[in-house]
Amino acid sequence: MATAVRRSFAMPSWSRWLGTSKAPKDTFAAGTDPSCLLPSADPMERSVALAVRSAAARLPYDPRCLDRATAGQLMLRRRAQPGVVVIGLSPNKSEAWGAHAWLVGRRGVITGGREARDFAAASCFVPAGITEPLTLQQAPVPAS
Repeated sequence: MATAVRRSFAMPSWSRWLGTSKAPKDTFAAGTDPSCLLPSADPMERSVALAVRSAAARLPYDPRCLDRATAGQLMLRRRAQPGVVVIGLSPNKSEAWGAHAWLVGRRGVITGGREARDFAAASCFVPAGITEPLTLQQAPVPAS
């Protein structure tokens, strides 16, 4: 559904569903602190990440990073948990600009973190109800 909305409507009309656009915190900027791009250690956030990956694998097309981040944020909302969609830009020598979206929860990155390392956060979409900036609560990553 996120793909159909993204393709059918201009960004200003659908981006409000993601939340309020705000300037990114330094901790969301790739290259400043690699720990902010670690996968989430929270079991609920990890289950959302797994659900997004599983659903994407079953689709007849490869959903884009923004589609995955949007789906993950909607799943978090249903669980009354915050999630911030971060959109980053990266100058690329072969193109004018590259763009990438990733989803950050309270304990780390839920979708798109691995690819986000080459991007600097340009905008964050903070869902309604979050009055303070979302700060990562660092927790030890469980041993596998």
